Amino acid sequence: MKKTSKLARWFKIALLDVVIVILLQRADIPLTGYFNLHLSEQVGSKQFNFFGWEVMAMLNKLGMEFAAPQDTLNESTRHDLVIAYLKGLEQAKRLRGEIEEIYSRNAPAQAAELAAAQQAELTQLRAWLSARQNLVEGILEEQTSTELEAEGFGLGGYVWPPVKIRFTDLPMLLVISKRAQITREADVHLKAGIPLPEQIALENKIDGCFADMRSLVTPIGGLSAYPAMILETSSLVWLADTFAHEWAHHYLIIFPLGYNYNQSGEMTTLNETTASIIGREIGQRIILRYYPELSAQLPPIPTPPACAPMSAGELIWPEEPPPDVFSYDREMRRTRLQVDQLLEQGQVEEAERYMELRRQEFVEHGYKIRKLNQAYFAFHGSYATSPATGNPLGGQLEWLRGQKPTLREYVREIARYGNYDDLKARLMPFACTP
Repeated sequence: MKKTSKLARWFKIALLDVVIVILLQRADIPLTGYFNLHLSEQVGSKQFNFFGWEVMAMLNKLGMEFAAPQDTLNESTRHDLVIAYLKGLEQAKRLRGEIEEIYSRNAPAQAAELAAAQQAELTQLRAWLSARQNLVEGILEEQTSTELEAEGFGLGGYVWPPVKIRFTDLPMLLVISKRAQITREADVHLKAGIPLPEQIALENKIDGCFADMRSLVTPIGGLSAYPAMILETSSLVWLADTFAHEWAHHYLIIFPLGYNYNQSGEMTTLNETTASIIGREIGQRIILRYYPELSAQLPPIPTPPACAPMSAGELIWPEEPPPDVFSYDREMRRTRLQVDQLLEQGQVEEAERYMELRRQEFVEHGYKIRKLNQAYFAFHGSYATSPATGNPLGGQLEWLRGQKPTLREYVREIARYGNYDDLKARLMPFACTP
């Protein structure tokens, strides 16, 4: 009877998977006509195979559901398993770095001999991690579900859609923006691990083919496929936030907010910022309840502004270092605002020269930004809590969150907005006054 129940449950989850994957396609910016045809020609075989990844991920999850060994483990054992797994990921990262360093300094044949010990250790470690991956994912899924349910997102003892995550090598993302205006014209998911020279070559092809566009190939930290695709990292604070962030996209897709993700740049930003707020709060709950020894690593939750800001100039930012100390957040915000001003004046080439000069300055201060262009701001500006944004949406949503007693009440309010104008009308009576 237990197996029949699990089979029925997984049939429902598989059906949900199909629905979510179809709906999540709306999060891809639609491409039409000439642009679509020629962009596809430039990307070619580098595009990521989502279907193949989904099949393998769901088969792994199906096997884990029937085994469900985490059900027999006490909380202390679960804690230790997760921590040991993440330490293993950190060790694997260190070994890969050592191997890459050896190959960068020696001829291939000599490097293979010099790196043999590290390669053998890495192979053994990856086998150890692979044997425990499903179990650790199951533990983290259950912990995330428990905190979501405690915040009011459960129904009948279940969180829907179920929290499903998968540690994996993530696709890279090709982002395309107009030159004369920072806009997210297109996103194309590329195969994982494309070498840097190939990334640069693809960007040059795109920029050469579309003279009025600028492109960027960038890594991402998570992707709201189903199961959610999560980057392998040893930072549990970051992971806890990201699990809930990606689940938020699964949840919101059936509401006007999520369904209209790609209707405008503002709607994309509303979705990403709302998911960031959910991830931040649920992630903190996960750490405080299950991994309290890491609580000192949690970033502070910002104090909501007293009114709803209607321009970037009205935003209230957290306390920063004094002016004579370089502040990434402060300098990136200044850069974005100056770029916006130059583009509004039609000074496109001047804006591009300015961005390159600023990029060099960030690099001098230890921030390894490979390319700072319109596409960079189009991608990072989608998160209104980021210093790369040029709009007041982050402050507006932080204000709205502060008006609601619980996270669930905030999500219930924001999820019903299918366009930004309706939200602005809601906020106007509470707007900041000059």
